Order: sequence, then structure tokens, then C-alpha cells
Amino acid sequence: MCGGCDFHANLLACDAADRIFVGDVTHYAVKVLDTAGNLIEQFGAYGNAETVPGEDADADDLGFRNIYSLSAAGDALYVSDKDLRRVAKVRVDYRQTMMKKIP
Repeated sequence: MCGGCDFHANLLACDAADRIFVGDVTHYAVKVLDTAGNLIEQFGAYGNAETVPGEDADADDLGFRNIYSLSAAGDALYVSDKDLRRVAKVRVDYRQTMMKKIP
């Protein structure tokens, strides 16, 4: 404990594709890692309640102030922001599908 200060409940989540999501409270971002711990992607930035993705829906433009909890379900990641009092739903859609003809 830190002497009565607030703490973050859950800043780690894993989805069905084994991607690991980590809340980076220092940089107001969410980092996406593979199972070996390598950085795949990072999104988010410092923002306020009006900071939302534009028409292109780019999550890099999504603002966070106090990432409190992460939860993954299917291809969606839910990011709870305590100071902005909102939950952002981010669709994580960058799977690679490969097909091969079966003889």
C-alpha cells in the first residue's frame, strides 16, 4: 500500500488472440504486447473529456487521464478512465488470416 493513496485495480488484460494489454499510466497510453513481451502497438495520449477519436476512429487520438482498469473480450478492449469517468471501447482488429488450399 502507499499510505492511503488510490491504486490501480487491473492494468493487465489478455484477449482471445493472446495479446497482452498493459496500461501505461505514466504516458497515458495502452501498450499491446505479444506473448514474449515484445511491443506490438501503443495507443492513447494525455487528454480530457473532449478528447475522442476523430472520423477515422484512430485510437492514437483517444485521450486518457487516469487509466484505472483494462478488460478484454473478443476483439474489444475496455479501458476504464477514473478521472474522465468513462469507459472506452477499443476494437483491436489486426489479426492476420492465412489460407491454404488442401489437396
